[in-house]
Amino acid sequence: MMKIEITADLNIVPYCRPRINSMTKAVYNPEKYTAFKNQLAMIAKAQMQGKPPIKGAFKLSADFFKVSSANILNKKFGDTDNFVKSVLDALTGICYVDDAQCVELGTIRKFKSKNPKIIITIEEG
Repeated sequence: MMKIEITADLNIVPYCRPRINSMTKAVYNPEKYTAFKNQLAMIAKAQMQGKPPIKGAFKLSADFFKVSSANILNKKFGDTDNFVKSVLDALTGICYVDDAQCVELGTIRKFKSKNPKIIITIEEG
C-alpha cells in the first residue's frame, strides 16, 4: 500500500472555472490559479522522488492553513470544495492517474494561520 505525504508552504488558491477571452474566444485559467497549480505540482514531483502515480482507488486528506484577516463568511475566502478541487487537479498525473480514482475525501481548513501551508496525505485503497 502506497502512502504519499506532501507538505507545501503555499496559500491555497481555490479552483475557478476557465474564462473565455471575449476578443479571441480563447479559453484560459486565471493566472493566479495556474501559478498555484504549477507550484503545487512542482513540489509534489519533488516529494514523489520518481515514484509512479497510483493506478487504483485512493483516499485523500488535505489540511489547509491560510493566512487571511478576512471574515470566514466573506466570499473571498473560497469554498472548501474548490480548495480540494485545486489540489486534485494539481496532483493529477503526478500522485495518481486521474482524480476520478478518489473514493474518500477528508479536509480541514484553518484561517488566520501565521504561515500558509497545505498538508496532503494520499493512501491507496
